[in-house]
Amino acid sequence: MVEDRLTFMEEMLDTNPNDPFLLYAIAVEYRNKGEEKKTEQIFTKLVKEHPEYLPSYYQLGQILEKKGKMSKAIALYRKGKVLAEKANDQKALGELSEALLILVHQDEY
Repeated sequence: MVEDRLTFMEEMLDTNPNDPFLLYAIAVEYRNKGEEKKTEQIFTKLVKEHPEYLPSYYQLGQILEKKGKMSKAIALYRKGKVLAEKANDQKALGELSEALLILVHQDEY
């Protein structure tokens, strides 16, 4: 089922390669399959090529945290917060602020 959905989305991506929502959905499918490297590559691409697509910052930050790259995760959350504030996206701002707060607080101990 996941493979069929992933294949379908990748075929859709061939016709619309710059759709950030589609890229995000594909990254989530790869994450669900346990393909961490591919998931990280897609979220990294989203942050670089579609910086306005705010959900990617949280997801990539979570991957970086899991890999022990705390300073990179903190920098990413901060960058996402700035963009969320500019976009007045309260949901993304809240998620990124909470992730940052938890991570910085953990780093203090």
